[in-house]
Amino acid sequence: MKFISNSENQSQKGKSIIILIVILSITAAFFYGGYYYKSWELQKQKEAAEEKRSQASVNSEIYITSEPSEAVIEIDGKDTGKTTPAFLTDLQPGKHIINLTSDNTYPWNVEAELKEREFLTIQAEMNEKE
Repeated sequence: MKFISNSENQSQKGKSIIILIVILSITAAFFYGGYYYKSWELQKQKEAAEEKRSQASVNSEIYITSEPSEAVIEIDGKDTGKTTPAFLTDLQPGKHIINLTSDNTYPWNVEAELKEREFLTIQAEMNEKE
């Protein structure tokens, strides 16, 4: 049986305490690093959401109907993929040319100037082809 002297015992305890402190420091660094990264990531997501919300808040909407219905809607020469009646959202303020086309009618168009956060209703009476 081996006996450990009092000074050796204290030396062992000191080494154990140092190892424990090192392990706790490394663990704390990982937790803090993960927490910091998570906080940074959440902040970036929050900023992106606020940016999207601020952009959406100035955009306008249009509700378009036509007689006859099912006319293809174009805005500024681009097909919206929608037919009347339809809601068009996220439109930038400013002037827009709205074209409606249908096989059985003559084309119909109007220039609309949208203000920030405006909701506009357009009712088109399209002339049928003879």
